[in-house]
Amino acid sequence: FGGTNPTIFYFAYKRNARKIAGNNEFGIYLIVAVSVSLLVAFILAISSDIPVFRALQAGFFHVVSVITTTGYYTMDWSKWTYLLSMIVFILMFAGGMAGSASGGIKIIRLMIIVRNIRNETRRLIHPEAYLPVRIDKKIVQPNIVYNLLIFMILYFMTVSAGAFMLSFFGYDIITSFSTTASMLANIGPGIGTFGPFSDYSGLHAAAKWILSLLMLTGRLELFAVIILFTGNFYKK
Repeated sequence: FGGTNPTIFYFAYKRNARKIAGNNEFGIYLIVAVSVSLLVAFILAISSDIPVFRALQAGFFHVVSVITTTGYYTMDWSKWTYLLSMIVFILMFAGGMAGSASGGIKIIRLMIIVRNIRNETRRLIHPEAYLPVRIDKKIVQPNIVYNLLIFMILYFMTVSAGAFMLSFFGYDIITSFSTTASMLANIGPGIGTFGPFSDYSGLHAAAKWILSLLMLTGRLELFAVIILFTGNFYKK
């Protein structure tokens, strides 16, 4: 629920199943959550001595926890296989639906970017083709797609900059990148030194300020924070 757009609850209250079924973002959100949960459960079951039912519980609980940026845990995913740790790391970027309480990039933005990449690939074969990006049968304007591309670049630049600054304090690349991604998405635990069952009490004071700024940036959204540092914002 925490990663779902509130309009879905409104449609459910009104018993408007057609609106819910026709929402592309909600469908992709459920598909990603369920399919990745099953994948994590399968890998857990075959790579450890965890019973199948327990693996299913752990898979669904932790995937939903990360994709909704809740940050709850019952197991230390830092001690899982490298493949599972990579899956958790990628999920830290995804987030839930637009308009939800979750952090991260958001599913709708990823959908638009992926569909734009698909269209640009097709345009290489058919240069004159008109291939607009569509969401829920509506055309997404080119300026919105362009803004999203800028947002994605800024997001990954922010993660890279945060990881670079954390590395100054002696943390390895996995810890630095996962912690930065976790802070920007407001999840909490990362992978490595600051994984589940660890805390940030031993961090250098300067590093705590960096992570605090990342949390604020992620909560307020990148563009909102960047605007604060532009001169035009303070002009009448």
